[in-house]
Amino acid sequence: YTYAGNKAYLSVQSLSLLGDEPGDSLDDFYWPTSAGGTRTPGNVNNSQFLVDITPEPGGYFLLTSVIGPHGLHDGLAATLLTDSIASGSPAAIQYAADPWYRIGAFTSNGDAVPEAVGTSNYLWSTAAMAGDVSNHVTFVAVDTYGEAVSIDWLSQWSEAAVAQGDGDAFGVEDEFLLNTDPTTDTTATLRVTDIAWVGGDLHVTVRLDRDTVNSGFNNGDINGTLVLESRASLLSGGFAEVAGTEISGAQFNDGEGGDEHTYVFPGVSDPSRFYRAVIR
Repeated sequence: YTYAGNKAYLSVQSLSLLGDEPGDSLDDFYWPTSAGGTRTPGNVNNSQFLVDITPEPGGYFLLTSVIGPHGLHDGLAATLLTDSIASGSPAAIQYAADPWYRIGAFTSNGDAVPEAVGTSNYLWSTAAMAGDVSNHVTFVAVDTYGEAVSIDWLSQWSEAAVAQGDGDAFGVEDEFLLNTDPTTDTTATLRVTDIAWVGGDLHVTVRLDRDTVNSGFNNGDINGTLVLESRASLLSGGFAEVAGTEISGAQFNDGEGGDEHTYVFPGVSDPSRFYRAVIR
C-alpha cells in the first residue's frame, strides 16, 4: 500500500509512513489526528485513505516435477510432469515412494525440502503460484536390514510383515542368506555330514536342510556363499577359511530338493583336521 492523499480536506495532515514505502499493512503507517480531532487507528481514517498497489495477478506459471525410479508423483511413474497454473492459484503434488523405498532427496527451485526426506509420502503444496516452480525428487531403498539384503528379495513381503517377524532364531539377514521366509518360523541346519578318504583323496560333504525354502526367488538357491573352514585343534587357534572352497547357491543346490556339496581335496597329507561349513 502507499499513501494516496487525503479526502479533499486540505486542513488534514498528510499520512506518514513509518518505514520505507510501500507499506504492507495499516500498521506500517502513522495516522495523525485530523483537523476535527478524530482518528480511527487500525481502521479507515476519517479523512485519509490508502490505495492497494499490489500488482494484479496475470498470466500463468509453469509447474514442473521430475522424479527418479521407484516412486510416483500424483499417482504417475512418468519421469516428467508439467502443468500451467494460473498466477495466484494454489497448486499441489503428491509424492509417493514404492514399497521398501523412501524419498532420498527433494529440491524445489534448487532449495532443499528437508521435511520430505526419509518419508514414504509427501504432499508438496503452495497456496498461490507466484512464479515458475521446478521440483526434483529421487527415491532410495530402505537400509533397515543393511545393504547386503536385496530389496528385490524383501519386496516379496510387506514392510509390516517383515518388521513383525516370526518366532524362529534367524534374523532377516540370516533369512536372506538362507533364502527362507522371514515371516514364517524356519528350521534350518547346516552341517558337515561326512569326512571320508576316497581313492587317496579327502572328501568333505556339507548339507543344508531348510523347511521354508523360498523357491519363488533365485530358484530356491541360497543367496549367500558357502565356504569351508578348518582348524588343527579344538583346544587352540581358530577356524580359517580353506582356500578355493567358495560355493554359490546354484552350485550348492543338489537339484533334488536339498542343498548338498562334497569338497574333494586331492593328496591331502594331514588328515587330522576339524572342519565346519559357513554361509556368509
